[in-house]
Amino acid sequence: MLVGGIFIFVPAAFKVAAVIFSLIPLAITIWALFSVVSAEKPGNITLLWIIIIILAPLLGPLLWFAWGRSNT
Repeated sequence: MLVGGIFIFVPAAFKVAAVIFSLIPLAITIWALFSVVSAEKPGNITLLWIIIIILAPLLGPLLWFAWGRSNT
């Protein structure tokens, strides 16, 4: 009988690493959303970037920080 499912065989360090690595995209997405909202951009550009960031949670924020803050 497995108590806790298959994760009983996974060491605790791997569980912690999995949680940390799953929270990184969430943190980057939230940071990018705050950055977009606080940027001095026209309303339609801001809305477009918010949609891009929400629909592509890892690629969207990376595009915003690499290209969107300075070019739009």
